[in-house]
Amino acid sequence: MADRLSKQPENVPGQWYVDTSCALCRLCLEEAPNLITYNRDETAAHFFKQPETPEETAAAQRAMDHQTAQARRIGPPSSCVASSKNPAVSRAGTRLTRSSRRAGRLPYARNRKRRMNNLRWAEIAATRLAMIEAIATAAVAAPRYTRANPFPARLFVNRLLSGPESAKDTRHFELDLTGWGLSFEVGDSLAVYPTNDPKLVDEIIHALGATGDEQVPRPRGEPTTLREALLRDYSITQPTPKFLRAIAERASAAPTLGYLLAPDRKHDLETYLWGMEIIDFLLDHPSARFAPEDFVGLLTKLQPRLYSVASSLRAYPEQVHFIVD
Repeated sequence: MADRLSKQPENVPGQWYVDTSCALCRLCLEEAPNLITYNRDETAAHFFKQPETPEETAAAQRAMDHQTAQARRIGPPSSCVASSKNPAVSRAGTRLTRSSRRAGRLPYARNRKRRMNNLRWAEIAATRLAMIEAIATAAVAAPRYTRANPFPARLFVNRLLSGPESAKDTRHFELDLTGWGLSFEVGDSLAVYPTNDPKLVDEIIHALGATGDEQVPRPRGEPTTLREALLRDYSITQPTPKFLRAIAERASAAPTLGYLLAPDRKHDLETYLWGMEIIDFLLDHPSARFAPEDFVGLLTKLQPRLYSVASSLRAYPEQVHFIVD
């Protein structure tokens, strides 16, 4: 659910807004281009105009629905149905659509066809589930685990639900919450904090001509090494507008990209970018050189993914279950 205390400062006053967890996936701009735009440095989006007509309200609602599908945070104060017990908990759905896979927040698959379908995300993510946070009001006055300090849950069940002939990869996950100490209800949401694919991290570091030990800034907190930042802090798959412009400016020959970055070529650019990732541009344009600190400045923050809880603490007091479709 969108956080009214964390609105992007560029939002115009009104009911609709984008909060600071925006990952710049561009889906909201596609649905409501007459309402939503980028900020100056193109690191996030915001409402530059509030809906005034039923058509504009419907466009804003579609933008919110798309973000809900991939755990983004857009909406009016009443956009998500909250638990009466835990009003801060979103009951948003968690179906992963093709658009959410395009958002560049799924693990890397070098094979283009596999990247476009990306049906094996759940299986790969199962090995990377390092931390989990249920966005719920604590049952005690001073909880040990919070949004800033999520609980390191252990994955102990990863069961395939879809049949051998199915085009989907639907999985049932179970996490061990022993020692967690918080509370949730069926239908509440939990957030899984992913890490990026180490092989992709190594490939990007190699393409940059770096060692991985260079110090770079993090979205929050003290600086860290380039390797750690790419592994845990930044989204390293979907190219951002700033990254694409930097490639066009620094590469010795990138006429196609420069042409497609024109304002009137937005649709052509979207078509061109389908299935393309940051590593593709680094490999295709080796003449475009970046210092590690400059490179991470072109990336967006790696966001958690929200899933609906599919188990009850009464039946499983030390576990949480959820399904990835």
